[in-house]
Amino acid sequence: PDEVPDIPGILEPPPILLEPKIPLLEKKIRTRLSSIYGRVLVLGEGYDPYRSMLSNASSVLITDISDDSNQLDMVADAHDLPFDDEEFDCVIALEVFEHLVNPSVASSEMFRVLKPGGKAIISIPFLFHIHGDPHDYNRFTQQGLQTLFGNFPTVHIEEMGGRLAVLSDIFTTTTKILVPFRLINNIFHLSVLSGIVSKDCPSGYWIEAHR
Repeated sequence: PDEVPDIPGILEPPPILLEPKIPLLEKKIRTRLSSIYGRVLVLGEGYDPYRSMLSNASSVLITDISDDSNQLDMVADAHDLPFDDEEFDCVIALEVFEHLVNPSVASSEMFRVLKPGGKAIISIPFLFHIHGDPHDYNRFTQQGLQTLFGNFPTVHIEEMGGRLAVLSDIFTTTTKILVPFRLINNIFHLSVLSGIVSKDCPSGYWIEAHR
């Protein structure tokens, strides 16, 4: 259906609250990032605050392709990272790879800048609406992700969400008029859908690749 125009008088909450997959992702982030140590490189600063979640890291360097928010440590292209080989203990790219023109090059760059024994943490949508930041290029199956990160000796992939979460996402992102339902949807994700995961119909994937 056509996009419903903005309705004067209706206030939208901040965009981060309206992304349907964010509750599933945030729950994963809060349980995983606190265990990261050493030097950390973040690709894409769209999901902040990283520094507070990476409480055990010795340093956190936040980068993106452009500094629209004036909150970056450095402007950097994931396809051509301006860092030496084996410089970081962990590289994080959450909801970034779908926006990359050549994700295989970015995967190789992540591998290159990681120290031996280091870890890459990635999240990526699968059955999720097209969204530009500024562009949306890719969706990968689990087999596709195994190939994409095949240069890493060990790759662990977890599904996020299932059929009910996917249907809920589709419904609540149809038009702006459904914004209130989107907020309710986020609570529903956390309380009901967070434990319902589908192997063949996930909202997205969480990947941990070890060098």
